[in-house]
Amino acid sequence: MNRTIDCFFWNPNLRIESDLEFTYEDVGDGIELKKPVFTVEILDKIIESIKQMRRNYLLSIDIPTIIDAISRVNDLWMNPKYNGRKIAREVLPTITGFSLEMVESWGFDHFLGIIKKENLPIFGKLKPGDFKEFTKLGDGLVKAYGEVKVSHSNYNPELIGHICAGNILGIAAFEMVMDKLADAATWIKVSSEEPVFGTLYAKSIEEINPKLAYTIAVLPFDSRNKVVNEFLFSKSNIVRATGGEQTRKSLSQVADKYKIPIAGHWHKFSFITIAREYLNERASEIAELVSLDVSAWDQQ
Repeated sequence: MNRTIDCFFWNPNLRIESDLEFTYEDVGDGIELKKPVFTVEILDKIIESIKQMRRNYLLSIDIPTIIDAISRVNDLWMNPKYNGRKIAREVLPTITGFSLEMVESWGFDHFLGIIKKENLPIFGKLKPGDFKEFTKLGDGLVKAYGEVKVSHSNYNPELIGHICAGNILGIAAFEMVMDKLADAATWIKVSSEEPVFGTLYAKSIEEINPKLAYTIAVLPFDSRNKVVNEFLFSKSNIVRATGGEQTRKSLSQVADKYKIPIAGHWHKFSFITIAREYLNERASEIAELVSLDVSAWDQQ
């Protein structure tokens, strides 16, 4: 008997499931993925719902409240016995082709570690002077210098959309957390290659703070669906997207049509260089970082 995994999330109080059709995709190992077939009418209800929850709740709470909720969510995920983590362990290797070890070390330990309470920035009014000069970063493995002309705005977008590539495990969680720090409602198009983790993470936010979770919608849909793409762009203040060259071309056309800013992270050619000065007592550490880069990024 197959195990059915939902690949979508929105406020269940909308009670729209009975108005939707669903598809079921067998991905092997007794796992099937359940995805809705959206209409513009249904999407309009979802988008208006997350925008209303932003107005009624998100704008009324402070940053420490958000950070505390996310910290508690991440504590759930750090527990090997947590049901969401157990589902991810069971499903993600089959869907992504990543080994269980990669899902554990990269998806849980590394990526969720980025959005730990102590690592989350406290957003407020920007101070442009703080961003004009770049100095040393981290432990010396990376250094950046220079001066740039920086323009800034304290405008907070009402709705941010995200189109996520499937080769970056955990990116949907990162995007929805950053949006809450900017007081924005969120819709996320999860990739057909990995449509599960974003939904699981949104549901874990719901366990800790339902009102915060209901400013988020996780929406799996075919990127070739122009009607859905155009509707969501038309409702957004900005869209962030990750993908290849064809994705860049098609999404840029939609963004231009609706005059919506798009922040894109597209296909790139990359390489790694290692200074010989680091091939010393730190060589094992450097080797680990290089292997992580190759296995998590280059081969994807």
